[in-house]
Amino acid sequence: LRQDELRGLALNAPGRPITPEEDALGGCDGMKNGKWGFHTAFERDPWWQIDLGHPQPLERLLLYNRCDLAERASRLIVLLSDDGQEWQQAYQHGGTPFYGYSDQKPLAVALNGAVARYVRLQLPGSNYFHLDEVEIYAPGSPTNLALGRPATQSSVSPWSARHRVMTNGPEYAIAPVIERGLKLASSLRRLG
Repeated sequence: LRQDELRGLALNAPGRPITPEEDALGGCDGMKNGKWGFHTAFERDPWWQIDLGHPQPLERLLLYNRCDLAERASRLIVLLSDDGQEWQQAYQHGGTPFYGYSDQKPLAVALNGAVARYVRLQLPGSNYFHLDEVEIYAPGSPTNLALGRPATQSSVSPWSARHRVMTNGPEYAIAPVIERGLKLASSLRRLG
């Protein structure tokens, strides 16, 4: 545990620049709070994308916006790719602000079984790009395919941060630690 703590301190050391991959993970870390999970710089056509590991059919996206500046993402574009090089536009939002966290109504984008490995979200024009959380679902599955997958983005900003994926279980291999503790207790009993 102490080694992992020290490694974490090294990752967050002052002066160590945040990478696009570290910030982008905030868009698929499972945490929704109405703020931004990732944040690009002000630039032309900013984007965020995720690698699902292999091409697979996709039923829908649920997009949770940053609630205090929701209008920035109102023209959001969804692009799909099998190789990360050639992109096909699957959706463009019509200009209405959407929220997700505050009203419990994330933007639902139907993909109708379109097959892709990479999903890219992009804003047309010059702006900052930030969303709270991105969820991706396959047909007939309740499992969020995006959770904890590798992601990246076009840039980082002064508001970018390092993120970790939330887990439902323990982060450490607890069973071996307990086993070693029981062996030590047994040895100490034998020694009196």
